[in-house]
Amino acid sequence: MSNEAPEAVRYLTKFSRLIRQILDNSTSHYISLKDVKDTMQNYLELEKLRLDNNLNYTIIIDNQLDIDDTFMPFMAIQPHVENAIWHGLVGRETNRQLIISFTKYNNDQFICTIEDNGIGRVKSMSLKSKHQSKGTKMIQEILTTISDISDVPIEQNISDLTDDQGLPRGTRIEIKFPLYINQNNIDLP
Repeated sequence: MSNEAPEAVRYLTKFSRLIRQILDNSTSHYISLKDVKDTMQNYLELEKLRLDNNLNYTIIIDNQLDIDDTFMPFMAIQPHVENAIWHGLVGRETNRQLIISFTKYNNDQFICTIEDNGIGRVKSMSLKSKHQSKGTKMIQEILTTISDISDVPIEQNISDLTDDQGLPRGTRIEIKFPLYINQNNIDLP
């Protein structure tokens, strides 16, 4: 719309790569942390372009987790990352920060943490109309189903972050996933 053809071409290239990744991954119930990381980086680069490069993000994977052989449910964190940006970080004018980390928790689980320095859930809800997040509801259903069929339940905790004066300084989501390791291509539950 702003007649910036090189920028539009770059955006469309990243968008088509993201769509291809999603289509490739959609044939599996579980994808590797490497695929999760690659897809999230592509998505976050698109959002960064949309936000005029006013988005800083970091993806951290614990070196105790093998990114090629550790698996998690397909699209299990994407709606949370999207909500962090669209409802938390967009409310900030500058210094938008997002950290996604994957940490080994014990022999049976790892934790994915999504933390932003956005405006917080309370302020975000007061600014929203009657929008109901379908992605968050869908992910909760998926996580509940996986918990039901898994020996290790998936736990999810969402907390509001505050500064020393009790003012909102973002949101943190922690999800404990069963530690699925693809050994010799054994089918995962």
